[in-house]
Amino acid sequence: MKDYEIWLMITRHLAKDETEQEKEVFFVWLQQNNNNQLYFNKVKKLWDAEAEDETGTTEPRKLTLMEQLTLPNIVDFITKQALGNIIGIAVGLWVSKTFTHSVLERRNIHNLFGLGHRKTTIVNEIPQWQQTTISILVGYIALEMVHYFLQSKQFIALWKMMKKKLIPYLAKLKQRI
Repeated sequence: MKDYEIWLMITRHLAKDETEQEKEVFFVWLQQNNNNQLYFNKVKKLWDAEAEDETGTTEPRKLTLMEQLTLPNIVDFITKQALGNIIGIAVGLWVSKTFTHSVLERRNIHNLFGLGHRKTTIVNEIPQWQQTTISILVGYIALEMVHYFLQSKQFIALWKMMKKKLIPYLAKLKQRI
């Protein structure tokens, strides 16, 4: 049999638009070897997937705003987005602080004997633009790591490990007291 004849036979069978004689020919062809069965199964999967697309059952319904604003969704947003943003900002600020230090000037030409008001000077070890760029990049990397950590559910494994290690430790501390 030629390919287009096989294809026509399979499509007629799947569409249930075949005569009894065509049905018998189809089942004989199907039983000839395993390759025919595999080929038919692949075509059937494609046929079923296309039928689902036409009915629209595979695409989920879009939720309204009020359906999205539920307590679990809000908690999920806070834990995944806000927590990651706060940690990213904190890491960025920490990086900025590491490149900066302050010096307390005790004596200078205006305060020769050190009796007057002392002056604090902030000294940047690298240029301000470099400091800002590094802070933003490191903060962003920390933010993305927290997002990945929360989305991949790694915190569950960490929490279980902490509980396994922490509970015996707290029990020992309780016995000491």
